[in-house]
Amino acid sequence: EYGEQLTEYVKKNKTETYKVMVLMDDTFTASSQSIILTAINEKIEDEDLKDRIKLSSYVVSSNKDYAAEEEIRDIFVGENSHSGPDVTICLSEKNTLCVYQTVVDYNKVGNVEIFGYYMSPTIREAIDKEIIRSTMVVDTNQMGRRSIEAMSEYKESGYVSEIYLIDADLVNKDNL
Repeated sequence: EYGEQLTEYVKKNKTETYKVMVLMDDTFTASSQSIILTAINEKIEDEDLKDRIKLSSYVVSSNKDYAAEEEIRDIFVGENSHSGPDVTICLSEKNTLCVYQTVVDYNKVGNVEIFGYYMSPTIREAIDKEIIRSTMVVDTNQMGRRSIEAMSEYKESGYVSEIYLIDADLVNKDNL
């Protein structure tokens, strides 16, 4: 879905190239985030936009207080920022909120497209103001049902599947 949103955005706009940064969170498993990054890259290749999209990734630390905020600020305004990314894809709520706050604080609204993760009152407001383009929201009701199913299956058989697929929905200004 992130790849779909990104390629759709790039096709609609006339800018020659886009610097796209995927912000990963060090508290999540690397493999799950790597799968997302690979899927985004495959979508870019499928749409033949490899020449227009320069994709990179960055693992944001969250092991110390304010580490994520400082690292994200440095991406956009640090001495090594080189004007920062044109598009930022956030794979965690914390990174989404940090990027949003940084974009607002450093007057980058309109210069950076943000594709976020999760829904909170702050993210909802940012989507409504069109500062965050969209966010991915996990179907928590379905997650709860699948958890109960997994517990029941384990209780009955002593085994349970390692993977239960949970739907995620895209929320943007149109369906907010």
